[in-house]
Amino acid sequence: MMNGNNINGAILADVMGLGKTLQAIALIWAMVKRCKYTNVVRAKKVLVVCPSSLLFHWEKEVHKWLGPRRLQMIVCQGDKNTVQRHCSCFRGGAAQLMVISYDTCRIHGRALEDCVDLLICDEGHKIKNRKI
Repeated sequence: MMNGNNINGAILADVMGLGKTLQAIALIWAMVKRCKYTNVVRAKKVLVVCPSSLLFHWEKEVHKWLGPRRLQMIVCQGDKNTVQRHCSCFRGGAAQLMVISYDTCRIHGRALEDCVDLLICDEGHKIKNRKI
C-alpha cells in the first residue's frame, strides 16, 4: 500500500442523510471527466471500498445521479475467480470506477494498488489500524 509524504486525503464525516455519498459521486465525476479547459483527466481509476451491504447502494446512487452510461463501473463481488477477473478487467479495461467490499479488498487489494488514482472509503470507521 502507499506510504509517504506525497499522499493526500480528507475525511468527510457527519450524521446520516446529509449527502456524503452524493458529494463523493460529484468528486468522482469531477476527477474522471476530461476538463474542457486543460484537456486533463485527474483520475483514470477510482476505487470505492465499503461494507458489502452497501455495494449495490453505491451502484444505485451512481446511476441515480449520473445515469447508467456516463460512468463505467464494476461492482466487485463473487468467488475468487470472479473477483480476480473483475480486478483484471478494472486494471486494463474502460471502467473508471470499482466498488469493492472491505473484506474483498483486504484479500485482493494487491491486484489494484498501483492502478488506483482515487480511493474512497465509505464507512471508514471500519478501518481501525494499519493491519486492517
